[in-house]
Amino acid sequence: MWQKFNEQCIKEASRDDEVPYEKRLPDWLEKYIRYKFDLFDRTADGYLDCDEFEYVLGDFGVSAKDARSAFLMISQVIL
Repeated sequence: MWQKFNEQCIKEASRDDEVPYEKRLPDWLEKYIRYKFDLFDRTADGYLDCDEFEYVLGDFGVSAKDARSAFLMISQVIL
């Protein structure tokens, strides 16, 4: 399910045209997501590094070891 959703999002994001209004997130949700991201991005560089990612997942009860492993797996896929 998530893989199909992710593939669809990538396909839609790769198009040059703007996302239709009905498919956009509500403004309040975009602002909330940005707010939470900025809280976790402690270096304010616009990216979450491994330590910041570990901190974020720690808020959700994920162990440091598991968070670091997840970050490394995600980083390898994206890069």
